[in-house]
Amino acid sequence: MDLIRSTSPRPLSRRLRPLAYGLVAVIGLILILTLGALQVQVTLAGFLNGESVWSKAQKQAVVDLLGYANSGDAARLSRFRQNYELLRSDGWARDAIASGQYDRGQIHQAFGRGKILPQAEPGMIFMLRFCTDAPHMRDAVALWRAADRPLTQLNAVAKELQDAYARGQPERPWVQWQLDRINGLNNELEPLTNGFSLEVAQGAIWLGRVLFAAVFLTACAASLLWLRVARRILLRIRGTEERYSVLFNSAADAILMVDEETGRILEANRTALQWTGRDVDNLAGEELSTFFSPLLHRADGAVTGELRGGWR
Repeated sequence: MDLIRSTSPRPLSRRLRPLAYGLVAVIGLILILTLGALQVQVTLAGFLNGESVWSKAQKQAVVDLLGYANSGDAARLSRFRQNYELLRSDGWARDAIASGQYDRGQIHQAFGRGKILPQAEPGMIFMLRFCTDAPHMRDAVALWRAADRPLTQLNAVAKELQDAYARGQPERPWVQWQLDRINGLNNELEPLTNGFSLEVAQGAIWLGRVLFAAVFLTACAASLLWLRVARRILLRIRGTEERYSVLFNSAADAILMVDEETGRILEANRTALQWTGRDVDNLAGEELSTFFSPLLHRADGAVTGELRGGWR
């Protein structure tokens, strides 16, 4: 037979393309979840840092106010005012965000006074706006709000002391009474501050576990789905290849599979091997032009040519 027809089966790479797309989608999903988890961790770091600064400011405010009550030192009163302003600013930002009516510039300034990382601000705003009912978050915010009243009273005590020292040296019994008031308010604040710190820490641990479980379970589900799709596609390819192999080797015509770019033979059926008198290993890699001439590439993708003499 003097005619050869070379056709190109659908490339395996094209049939495996859905698997590649699916794998990219799975990896992309895992990366997105990981990025989200990292952002949440940054937010938690912001909360923990803010809690540390808040607790330190609360304790230092009491110490400075006690010092001012005893000595009348204006520097101690100034330091109390600075710490109190930080505490008041944090409380204002908390309530403004919860109400949904706030200016982001003012919130940024309040967070700056509380030494909050700028990268943590969006996450903290989101959590204070929408997640105050989450486990531990609810209790932490409740304790935080409960501290507002004794803090306000401490500021009232500071004003009374300032007015008294402005008129001269106050009487010692009255100063002792103010000292007792400060210590009493501090006794109210201390369990609230400690409870707030504990709830923030426990909330960070709880949320970390939730994030890990979410990322792990989502990754497992996506991977199992991809494996299921991959199994179906590979079974389909295997069935197609088996049917093709039967037809390929049982054909009465000689069939050669040729690399379109190099023109070299990739595979040959039994009839082609009989015509050439060569086995597959020796035939593979040879150029098609070695056996057929001239080679004509047709518009339908087929290649035709006459078998060279000596190979008929």
